[in-house]
Amino acid sequence: MRRYGLGGSSLTQLESAAELSSSLQAQHAAALKSKVLELLVVSSQSQLPSPIKSTSPESPAPAPTCTSAFVPPTNDPRSFIHEECEQLTSARDEWVTKIKAAEANLVITAARFDAGLADLAVLQQKPQMLRA
Repeated sequence: MRRYGLGGSSLTQLESAAELSSSLQAQHAAALKSKVLELLVVSSQSQLPSPIKSTSPESPAPAPTCTSAFVPPTNDPRSFIHEECEQLTSARDEWVTKIKAAEANLVITAARFDAGLADLAVLQQKPQMLRA
């Protein structure tokens, strides 16, 4: 490995900073993935119909089955499908917008980090230039 005029401890600090950056990027990606999944779960739960409450105190309300939870609320399946497509398109567009914003922030953060590393390298070389 070439040292580029940096001292051993300086190189170690740069390597540690690079490892930290890599670790933070991985954590950020995992957090984004987790947040997206959480939003999808919350979104899908809010779209489920609420269970029917029983008026009789003796019999508990029947639990919704998988098929009964997804019965169209109207008699016209075409309008239901159309509404679902619009909701999915809207959710996809929102998701794409959020992902693009996250990617842009990541690019900006990486550029700032690279600039900081370059500044650090320049600052560490200045004392060596003055000694020479």
